[in-house]
Amino acid sequence: MFSTTVVLQSTTSNPRFALTNVYGPADHARTDLFFADLLDVAANVAAPWMLIGDFNLTRCPADKNTASFNSSIASRFNQTIDTLQLIELPLLDRLFTWTNKWAEPTLARLDRAFISTAFGELFPATSLTSGHRPTSDHTPLIASIQTNIPKPSSFRLERSWLLDPSFLPSILPAWHSVPRYGDAAGVLVAQIKAARQASKVWLRKHR
Repeated sequence: MFSTTVVLQSTTSNPRFALTNVYGPADHARTDLFFADLLDVAANVAAPWMLIGDFNLTRCPADKNTASFNSSIASRFNQTIDTLQLIELPLLDRLFTWTNKWAEPTLARLDRAFISTAFGELFPATSLTSGHRPTSDHTPLIASIQTNIPKPSSFRLERSWLLDPSFLPSILPAWHSVPRYGDAAGVLVAQIKAARQASKVWLRKHR
């Protein structure tokens, strides 16, 4: 009634998940019916699940830039999310997703994305951002679904490397090769950089 659900399957690997797009009623007299519909959808979803769309609901006072907040409806919304055992994806680049476009606008967070625990385990690097809003009073959401967690670019020395008898003999020559003139801090930084580069070379040969 308030949603459409599809099951997506990768053509090159095994992952499959269910995606439900919702449009919650603006008339809050039908909100409890909307909650019941979500529970019915969840009962028929067996795959990892993402629930996304315009819920026309807020969860806390910070979801609006005005003082008007219906705590009763918000409480029932939060209880429904808890019952469904869903996790909300944080929106990374804005606070609000809807505006009434008045000169002094009302802003609200009405559009959201939730995932099941199984979805989070299957796609651990999933993130949520917003798109460009050309005409609508709603900002479109963009869910980036990733299976791999990106590796940090920073270099970290592993203690286990010190247990390899070839590690220090490979690193110390680079450390001692740095000229010992200039300020002490500059020499230390140069030594660390030289040792880091030598560690990377050693690591490529001893994985």
